[in-house]
Amino acid sequence: MRLCLLPDVFRTNKEQSISKPFTAMLALVGAPVLSISIDASVEAGPPDCDLVAALEYDGSTDYAVRAQDYETVFDLYDMFAIEDLALSDDMLLQEAYSFGFCRSGSGGFHDFVMRVFGNNGTGFPGEDSYAGELVAQTIPGTGIYDLPTGLFLSSFEGQCVAAGSYFLVMHVHADFGTGGSCDLWAQRGEHAGGNGEPDNAWQWNPGDAFGMGTHFQIRDFDGNAIGVNFAICGEPGDCPDSCPDPTG
Repeated sequence: MRLCLLPDVFRTNKEQSISKPFTAMLALVGAPVLSISIDASVEAGPPDCDLVAALEYDGSTDYAVRAQDYETVFDLYDMFAIEDLALSDDMLLQEAYSFGFCRSGSGGFHDFVMRVFGNNGTGFPGEDSYAGELVAQTIPGTGIYDLPTGLFLSSFEGQCVAAGSYFLVMHVHADFGTGGSCDLWAQRGEHAGGNGEPDNAWQWNPGDAFGMGTHFQIRDFDGNAIGVNFAICGEPGDCPDSCPDPTG
C-alpha cells in the first residue's frame, strides 16, 4: 500500500527535582508541572523492524522531555517535542516509536502521535513564518503504551513520504487527571538514520504557558543542547505524484 497523508479521523531527571521558577505558579493553578522525578529505565528492546530514521534511546541519559497533549482544561500546557530528519529516497512509513513514561501509569493514556512536517527553511511548525505543511501522521487510535518497558508505539500504516527534509513532531495524548504527565527520554549523539542534526531537539508549547515563547531548544540541566529519542520503521517505495511537496 502506498499512501500519502491519511485524512484527519519539560523536562525531567531522576533526582526528585522540579524546574524553577515555575513551581510556585503551577502549584497555585493546579497545572501540570514541567519537571518532576521518576525512576524509570528501558527494560526491553525496540520492535524488530527496518529503520528509516532513528535516534534510539540507549539508557545513557537520565533526562526526559515533556511531550503531551493534555485534556481540554489543561490545553494551555500542551507540549510537543520536535526532531528533524532528511530522507534521500521516498519511504513507506510503518511503525513509529519512542521510549518514555507517564508518571501515574497507563490509566490516562489515549495515543502516541508522530507528525511529519515539511522543512522548507521557513521556521518551525506553529511559527507565524512557517510555510510548510503536514505530510504524514500516525493513524489516530493506533498508539500503545507498554508500561513495563516505557515503549510508546503507533503506526503510519504505509504512508509515503518523499525524499526531502522534515520535522518530526511527537507527543503522548494522555489525561493529566488520571495519568499524570508524560515525558520522552532525551538522547545525545548522532542519529542512526535519517540524517538529523545531533543534539538539536526543540519543544513547542502553542499556548506559551511558561513565558518562554512558543518554541525553545531542549537543554539538559547543565545547559547542554540535547535530542529526543525516536525511531521510524519503513521501507523504500516510490511516492505518488499527488504526495505533498516537503518544500511547500
